[in-house]
Amino acid sequence: MMPVDPTGKKARRMMRTLIEAFGSAPDAQLFGVRQDGKLGCVGFVHADGYEPGWGRMTVFFYRMIRTFGWRQFRTFKRVMNQKHTTGEKRLELLLLGTLAEFQGKGLGRRLIRHVFEYARERGYDAVTLEVAKDTPAYGFYRSEGFVDELDVMVGEMPLCFMGRVIEPA
Repeated sequence: MMPVDPTGKKARRMMRTLIEAFGSAPDAQLFGVRQDGKLGCVGFVHADGYEPGWGRMTVFFYRMIRTFGWRQFRTFKRVMNQKHTTGEKRLELLLLGTLAEFQGKGLGRRLIRHVFEYARERGYDAVTLEVAKDTPAYGFYRSEGFVDELDVMVGEMPLCFMGRVIEPA
């Protein structure tokens, strides 16, 4: 659902929209990893299953439609309604992004492992996320122990809901 250009105007608008809508969720946290004086990698998490109040949700839906159009918004709603739910306490990784110049240098791994520790400290059973299956990110998450929970098609794009169990300390 994210635009192809992670530094473009649509991507920045979407990140702001997600953080404004879900920033008050339980255990919501924005993480960053700096390298060479730059913020090279960011991640945002919150308690899975959280839904903002009607005001924030209305603004979220409006901005989603404005950013991606009505058709993609309908697809987004359909996909989110298929989301795998369990009785587990799960932390959702809503976004993780690394600047192109820092990709392949371990910043994403440092950040995701910090997310695992954050989840462990707060008693979460798992970390979840959604990722396009035909992207390098999918392989990255598999290498970090995530397993496929549900595959859905978003137009021509295979989207995968993934989870990783967090072992207690």
